[in-house]
Amino acid sequence: LKDRWIFSHNNYNALPLASWNARIGLSRDSGGFSHFYESYFESEEVPEVCILAFPGVTSDDIYSNTVNDRLKAMELSVNGITISPFKPVLADDMEESITNTVEFCGKMTLKYDIKGAVMKGINRVSLRTIGFFNDPYSIYYPPIVAGPFSIKKGSRGWTIDTSKTEANYGSWTKYGFPYFSGSGVYQQVFEIPTDYEKIVLMFKEISGSVLAEVNGVSFDIINWQPMSIDITKAIEPRRNILKIKVSNTIDNLLRMNGRASGFTGEVYL
Repeated sequence: LKDRWIFSHNNYNALPLASWNARIGLSRDSGGFSHFYESYFESEEVPEVCILAFPGVTSDDIYSNTVNDRLKAMELSVNGITISPFKPVLADDMEESITNTVEFCGKMTLKYDIKGAVMKGINRVSLRTIGFFNDPYSIYYPPIVAGPFSIKKGSRGWTIDTSKTEANYGSWTKYGFPYFSGSGVYQQVFEIPTDYEKIVLMFKEISGSVLAEVNGVSFDIINWQPMSIDITKAIEPRRNILKIKVSNTIDNLLRMNGRASGFTGEVYL
């Protein structure tokens, strides 16, 4: 099959903020001391959805009102605009973007909707954690900017770009999704001769599980080699629409290792 595919991703892409400046200061409000964090990311366009997630942190970790527990607090601002935490509520009639926001990194993960504060160019993220009775809360894992965008190498590191709509053979980590965990859909149209007995779709090398659809007919999920599917029953004499959904693991996001994902080898008939 041709090496050019229409590509879409079903889950949010991730841009980890791995570089932070940190300092300790006194809080004038509480009399305690605070941790101050600051980081930057660049965006060529303002994405239609943009959230900031703190993996491993929940709202209960930050705000606790129990008598025998220490009270912690966190203040976040983007480009000088203070942002309130996103409430993890799911409903059946919610838009897909809201559902993806709630589910990204887990429903209870502390998240902020920062789209209203993001602008083209350099964006500054400021974070203050306050210690009222004990140590301020510390950030141990890089926070993640997430949304329906791709990322590319810029002058100051990774830059938010418009979402990619095409991909060739090779891992999707090469096409703007180095830290993406979830599922991506490859699509193209192909034609075949009218004279055939059987048509088999084969994958030379691919990561994760595969779900194929030909002309609207879905086939069983396959998870291991040999990666081959008999698609004869769905084939039309000429024009055929092929969609292939590939899923990887959470490893690319949690370990930030850019493990090869998606089409890592040729797909052929």
